[in-house]
Amino acid sequence: MKILSAGLLWTLASLMLFGMLACSDPYKDSLRVGDVITSTVPDAMKTVVDIRTAGLITKDEAGNALDYIHFVDLADRPYIQCVQDVHTSSKVGGLTSCANDFLSQLNDPAKLALIHVSESQGQAKLNVLIGTLTTGLTTLVSSLGGA
Repeated sequence: MKILSAGLLWTLASLMLFGMLACSDPYKDSLRVGDVITSTVPDAMKTVVDIRTAGLITKDEAGNALDYIHFVDLADRPYIQCVQDVHTSSKVGGLTSCANDFLSQLNDPAKLALIHVSESQGQAKLNVLIGTLTTGLTTLVSSLGGA
């Protein structure tokens, strides 16, 4: 059974690619990362259901993972607003601050505990799913160069 859909893998790869590119337009690149995360949420949720269907995580673990993805979706909205606000104000270092704040939220130990599962294959699949989101943001921060 294919657990990570081609669409989700493409979206996750796009996140990493945006972060690896030199930011010729830091504002647009920052918004694009937020938009990619927003569009990833339905595929990420489906992937969790697929992992559950494959028997790699329990119903409760799937519920917790879905809660985390919902949290990511909710945290993405203030990130996008922050990026727009910084663009309007031209605050130096603001885009980097927005991305770092979002990344800090995603790396909150209490939230990350939601995606801990007992089965190693299930954990590995969830790690790929969640790790790519944070990697995309981390590489974006590096590419922004303090913008």
